Amino acid sequence: MPQVKQQNLKYIKDTRMHKKSIFLLFAALLLSACNQKNDRHAKAEKIVAEWLGKTIQLPANMRLTISGKDTVMPKFHSTKYKILFFSDSTGCASCKLNLFEWQKLIAETDSTLTGKLSFIFCFQPRNRDDLISLLRSERFIQPVFIDKTNEMNNLNHFPENETYQCFLLDSINKVMAVGNPIRNPKVWDLYKQIITGISNNHDKGNTLVEVKSSEVELGEI
Repeated sequence: MPQVKQQNLKYIKDTRMHKKSIFLLFAALLLSACNQKNDRHAKAEKIVAEWLGKTIQLPANMRLTISGKDTVMPKFHSTKYKILFFSDSTGCASCKLNLFEWQKLIAETDSTLTGKLSFIFCFQPRNRDDLISLLRSERFIQPVFIDKTNEMNNLNHFPENETYQCFLLDSINKVMAVGNPIRNPKVWDLYKQIITGISNNHDKGNTLVEVKSSEVELGEI
């Protein structure tokens, strides 16, 4: 009996230690997730603070194309605001460009922001022919600057993170806000508030909205 009692006490002690270890592990994972989230937020704030108010430099001779055919300079010089979307040669072009979503957003602006907003699409592809095939297959009929020599990026040194390679510019190409409106509806809401001067909420201080979720998977214990 004493031996059984000692075994039971040892089992209870081991169980408590095991539970304590699990708790400490869980706490460490949560702390790590919070730190990563805070780091992302801090980096986002730093990038936005760096770019707000900057003037984007456009190449002197921008040759624009629609599905591979040269076209005249569009109306973006005459609108009060413009969206500049830059995409480099890294990663999957179709996934990064999201041309169908841009077409939908442009169609919305044609009916709600007529004459106030234009678009500058600057793509720096690894293969020009592949990009033109993609533009044709997606029926993307907006003028595009195919930057074979990376001139646009050399002039401006855009952030490496593609999340921050899209900008709302004013009439003199000064950055008013940063973020990709087709990836985050709240960014698009912000852009529209700036363009129209009409705010949908009381928080006018934020120039970037970033929504990220942090999950900690422990599995079965």
